Amino acid sequence: MKGTTAFNSARFGEMCKMKGTTALDSARCGEMSKMKGTNALDFARRGEMSTMKGTTAFDFARRGEMNTMKGTNASDSARCSEMNTMKGTNALDFAR
Repeated sequence: MKGTTAFNSARFGEMCKMKGTTALDSARCGEMSKMKGTNALDFARRGEMSTMKGTTAFDFARRGEMNTMKGTNASDSARCSEMNTMKGTNALDFAR
């Protein structure tokens, strides 16, 4: 799905890649492997992500497990879950 509004797009079914979409209701149901350039407001509340690049880490790492986080704001990113590598992040709450 490219260039679509993900308001009702991810409530049913399974998606592998979503590019350039609004992630308001995109991560509530189903499983995503890669989401690039999306707004992470309701992004990581459900499901499992392998890579997230260029996203806003507002509710990023509260649930789930991430392998790599690149170019994200680490405000709430290191409070829960386990991270292997974090590159180019803001170390506000990084080392708690």
